[in-house]
Amino acid sequence: MQFDQNKLVNGTTIQYVLPLSERPTNPNKLWRGKITATFVYDNNKIGMVQVECIEPGYEGCNELVHLYQIRAIEPDSSQL
Repeated sequence: MQFDQNKLVNGTTIQYVLPLSERPTNPNKLWRGKITATFVYDNNKIGMVQVECIEPGYEGCNELVHLYQIRAIEPDSSQL
């Protein structure tokens, strides 16, 4: 999945899947979360983001999301 890493900034909402190592019941379920931090690695490329989950029942849970887990970057609602 290719996307513009410049859009991975604090406050952006992303859709992502859980890693298979967590043995999700539905590995294709898209989770939604707001980015609260980005972690930069070699050559100033983002390696992962921290998100605050906004799924009902999981609000406020924080987790690290690797780029390979991200399926979509939602448009900024203030620009719609």
